[in-house]
Amino acid sequence: MGWPATPAPGPNLGIASTVNVTVSGGDGDEFLDNCESADVQFNVENTGTGTQTNVRLVAVTPLTHPSTVVNTTLPAPIAASLSDCASANGTFNITAAGLALNDTTQLLIEV
Repeated sequence: MGWPATPAPGPNLGIASTVNVTVSGGDGDEFLDNCESADVQFNVENTGTGTQTNVRLVAVTPLTHPSTVVNTTLPAPIAASLSDCASANGTFNITAAGLALNDTTQLLIEV
């Protein structure tokens, strides 16, 4: 995801469309299977004007597999403050449920 060259007026946060997923446990392959946990890391950038304070992950909603469990206590802190054009990393952990072979899961992340 490309960030805007000029900050948008007022407060605004952008979440990069690329995330990193690290699967732990299970059968040891790179695919997230039912009952396996994964750390999901994402990048947030202040795309507006003015410093953002108390930047945090407030919700993770499993869209395609609603029985997936979010293990991270929310809200989860990302950054105490985030100045114009600055970025920070957020992370959360899930345990997959309801997946079929070759399924893709989608999550809605709210900051």
